[in-house]
Amino acid sequence: MGTKQGTVTDVNGRYSIGITSESAALTFSFIGFNSQTITLNSSNTVNVSLTATSKQLGEVLVTGYSTQTRSTTTGAIAQVNAKAFEDRSYTSADQALQGRVAGLQSTGSSGQPGALQEVRIRGIGSINANSNPLYVVDGIIINSGDLSRIGATTANALSGINPNDIETITVLKDASAAAIYGSRAANGVIVITTKSGKAGKTKIRLDAEFGLTKPGVVRSVNRPLTTDEYRTLTAEGLLNNPSYISQYGLTSSNVLQFVDENFGTNSGVNTNWLDLVQRTAHQQQYNLSVDGGDAKTQFHVSGGYFKQQGVVINSDFNRYSANIDLKHKVNDKLSFATSLIIGQNGQNTPPNGNAYENPVFAAYALPSSISPYNPDGSYNIDPSTFPSSNYNPLFTGAHDKNRLSQLKGLGSASGEYKILTNLKITSRIGIDYNNLEEDAYLNPVYGDGAGLGGLSARYYTRYFNWVWTNLVDYRIDLNHNHNWTGDIKAGYESQKSQYYDLNVTTIGFPANYNITVPSNGSTPLEALGTNEDYTVASLLALGDFSYKGKYVVSGSFRKDGSSRFGADNRYGNFWSVGGTWNGQKEAFFKDINWISVLRARATYGTTGNANIGNYNWRNLYSYGIYNGVSYNYNGLGGSAPTSVGNPNLTWETNKQLNLGFDFAVFKDRLSLTFDWYNRQATNLLLDQPTSLTTGFSSFTNNIGSMRNRGFEVTLSGTPVKAGGFRWDAGFNISKNNNKILALVNGKDQVNGSFINREGMDVQTFYLRQWAGVDPATGNALWYTDATQMQTTTDYNTAAQVAKYSASPKVFGSFTSTFAYKGISLDGLLYYNFGNYIQDGDAADTQSDGYYPSENRGAGQLNRWQKPGDVTNTPKYVFDNSSKSSFVSSRFLYKGDYARLRELTLAYTFPTALISTAKLSSLRIYVRGTNLATWIRDKNLPGDPEAGITSYTNFNITMPKIFTAGINVGF
Repeated sequence: MGTKQGTVTDVNGRYSIGITSESAALTFSFIGFNSQTITLNSSNTVNVSLTATSKQLGEVLVTGYSTQTRSTTTGAIAQVNAKAFEDRSYTSADQALQGRVAGLQSTGSSGQPGALQEVRIRGIGSINANSNPLYVVDGIIINSGDLSRIGATTANALSGINPNDIETITVLKDASAAAIYGSRAANGVIVITTKSGKAGKTKIRLDAEFGLTKPGVVRSVNRPLTTDEYRTLTAEGLLNNPSYISQYGLTSSNVLQFVDENFGTNSGVNTNWLDLVQRTAHQQQYNLSVDGGDAKTQFHVSGGYFKQQGVVINSDFNRYSANIDLKHKVNDKLSFATSLIIGQNGQNTPPNGNAYENPVFAAYALPSSISPYNPDGSYNIDPSTFPSSNYNPLFTGAHDKNRLSQLKGLGSASGEYKILTNLKITSRIGIDYNNLEEDAYLNPVYGDGAGLGGLSARYYTRYFNWVWTNLVDYRIDLNHNHNWTGDIKAGYESQKSQYYDLNVTTIGFPANYNITVPSNGSTPLEALGTNEDYTVASLLALGDFSYKGKYVVSGSFRKDGSSRFGADNRYGNFWSVGGTWNGQKEAFFKDINWISVLRARATYGTTGNANIGNYNWRNLYSYGIYNGVSYNYNGLGGSAPTSVGNPNLTWETNKQLNLGFDFAVFKDRLSLTFDWYNRQATNLLLDQPTSLTTGFSSFTNNIGSMRNRGFEVTLSGTPVKAGGFRWDAGFNISKNNNKILALVNGKDQVNGSFINREGMDVQTFYLRQWAGVDPATGNALWYTDATQMQTTTDYNTAAQVAKYSASPKVFGSFTSTFAYKGISLDGLLYYNFGNYIQDGDAADTQSDGYYPSENRGAGQLNRWQKPGDVTNTPKYVFDNSSKSSFVSSRFLYKGDYARLRELTLAYTFPTALISTAKLSSLRIYVRGTNLATWIRDKNLPGDPEAGITSYTNFNITMPKIFTAGINVGF
């Protein structure tokens, strides 16, 4: 028996101990970590890293201002690692978040490559202010959202960052986690950490991927009609319109001849325009990275190329990217770090919506009887063969353009100095730069530009944002035995964001499709420009304290001053408190080995929303031309007031309570995380009516309130692990209830198809209620009021009713990974239930004859034709005036769906097999994206993924993507 000695490390993990025997052994232990015993040798230095008894508790979370382990956090934080982003067919990382994080709703509305992805964390947080989360990349608060200024297209700001360069994405959901970001954290915070070098042997990795992209499935109810179907429907519609019968003497025996003579339906042409404007597209990406270093210097360098064709003509996206990260330790006290991310994007985008230049809209609107080509093979652009204001999309797609070029740069430099072993200061400055050039051109020969002699517009936009952060970090170990520990940070942060734009539009161009820049136009149409900026200055502090790792309390405080508000309301205070109990570390759990995690969490705090215009608090005047209105007079420059300010304007404030529970058993073979939250937004920025004598109808004021309340469940585990086979599975579900609590004077606010009403969801539809079709007459019916006791055939007398919501009741995902000896199969199934979708296409595709010369969707074949027919589609009337296709609940559909978002089959070669080729790793894979979709409502005509507002509008469908790739490590 030998003697025993003991010691404890300091706050930085350093220790010393006197040993007399060369055969001694050191045992390292700490609560919540696996003990490790090291037998001594001749070395005087022994370095050890302990692993957590639970992988969950040992997980390192990067929250922007601090780095914590899971066991010391009090807030609702989720983290997604690089595996979810690497080698994916997504143009931006937010697309890869769909289904990965409970409480985070990530949804697209267009299959356009590079399009905006809408993200909401724990519901919609505001009525008028922006509800987007705050994005932070490597400590830099960045611009996000749609950067495009051509209203018919979208460009995602995050698409300038290569997802393969991302190490982790951390989602801060509650006030305890997000309040340190203060006035901009009300909608949650998404912290992106890019890859960096690590000490060790230099590693080289090469990734290559190729694939095909196919259009999403067109549902049979919405396919365009064939020529014969269009011919029959048009003839029937003419006979259902008495004025056409009397005017042209139409009868059942001559109506088809009339249709053939006037609509060319006897030409033998049956064009599928949708097939012509859609295509099987190609995709490719390549990524090369090199990283390594030693104890003093670490580096990471990477470059990438990504190209994705869209499934609709004249749509594509490409990106060149580079990432450089360098860290250097000068000595034990001083270290520096710098990083640079560069992305150069190019994007071609056709117009969206029911614009005649939108090839998707044209494909539905053009009758199949029209040939796209002339006999000589040239494009058919004879206006007499096309319906009024409709054009051949093949010609306009070839000669018109909407082109966007984006240069994104993210750079930072930081320094750290250790004053004492437990006291350090850090200073970091970061820059976010976005430069966009957009070109729109309408040719002078054909299409919307023909009447203007051609049109060219050029938009230049620049966003420049810098953030300077200075922090003092003090770590505490009161008794020098790790029983009472803490970490306190305090600092100052300043930010300045500048915005500059300029656009020039001219008309009158020669019939030369290569002359497209505005300076070649004969007549200037407009020249506009804007300069804006805002600043934020902040004091911040955060800290967490722990007793033996069992009890953790945390708190944060931030005082923000923003130029977006008046001098008397420029500063706001935001704070949070939280506590965690790690029950598995209690002495009475010592013998309960099958429980690895038992944690209870509670947090409360306030955050703010300042996502409004930079000058809403001021009375504004505009000079020259503003929003198409000229204030000039008699050749002289003029000005006029354009908005009413409010010097008392201040932030929207979110007060959030979060209660959480984490549980894991059998060494994390099964784990559960549950969070319940109550998030109340006050001081909502709403439009308050004002006297018309001011020249304005309203001004912005802090007057409303709204609540989001719900729960999140994440379940993961390893059901099978035996004989080299492993099955990992996961499930998450999120439920959020939104309720408006207060509006201006309690009065409803109607916004298009939606209504804001106290006591209801913020996305409640406000529509005339469809009552179906009269079986005796085939006429459309609507309910007269909310009781649905009486019906009417008069659209104008039908009452609008607040009913149904675009917000889902629940959403989430199932994940599964099977692995056996290098072979793996993993998939993600995303689901969304409880919302309703409004079909914005229906006014054209299901118009019941309102646009008589345009084509229809196949749903019109289910029309009423004779007394006694029971159907939901009214009789077809040529030049219909019944308003049956006008906005109503007729075109609301249940939005329930489940989609196989990802499925990947991969093989990783054994090290022994590839080592002779000097390779450290080799993996090949095939992947499918959006492979299959289950839709509950069989009558839903389009894609169920229709954005946050659940609205379709002739968007490019979500494509199916098939890729194959290889990862090689050296």
